[in-house]
Amino acid sequence: MRATEAAVLAEPPGLEIVRLDGEAVGDMLRHAVEKAAVEARRVPQLEQEVGKLRSQLETANGELAETRATLETERKSHAARVEELERMGVEIERKFTALAAEALGKTSENFLKLASERFEKHHANADKDLQERQKAIETLVKPLGEGLVKFESKIGEIGRPARVPIVPLPNRSCT
Repeated sequence: MRATEAAVLAEPPGLEIVRLDGEAVGDMLRHAVEKAAVEARRVPQLEQEVGKLRSQLETANGELAETRATLETERKSHAARVEELERMGVEIERKFTALAAEALGKTSENFLKLASERFEKHHANADKDLQERQKAIETLVKPLGEGLVKFESKIGEIGRPARVPIVPLPNRSCT
C-alpha cells in the first residue's frame, strides 16, 4: 500500500474501516475549505438573487391578486350585462308582440272596412241592376199580360151560352 492512499483493512464481515494517512486528510480538508470559501463568496450574490426573486414573486403575487380582482369585476359586469340583455330581449319581444297585434288589428279593421265598402257598392249595384232587370221584364211581360187578358175575355165570351130565347115546344103526346 502507498502511504498517501487510504487503506481498507479487512475487519469482520460487513464492517470495513477506512484508515487515512495524514497527507490525504490534509488534502481533503484544504479542498473542503477552498470549496467552502468559494461558496461563502457566492452567499451574498445568492442572497441578492433570492431577494430579487422574492421581490419579483411579491410583484407577481400582487399582479395576480389585481388580475383576479379585475377578472372577478369583469365577470360580475359581464353577468350584469347578460342579465340586462336578457331583460331587454324580453322587453323587445313583448313590444314586438304588442306592435304586431296592433298592426294586425289595424290591418284587419282596414280590411273589414274595405270589404264592407266594396260589399255595399256591389250590393247597391246589384240592387240597381235588379231593378233595371225587373223593369225590363215588366216591359216584356206587360204586353203578354194584356194579351192574356184579352184572350181570356174572348174565351169568356165564347164559353157563355148565347142568349137565344127559349121557346117551349108543344107537347106532343103519343096517343
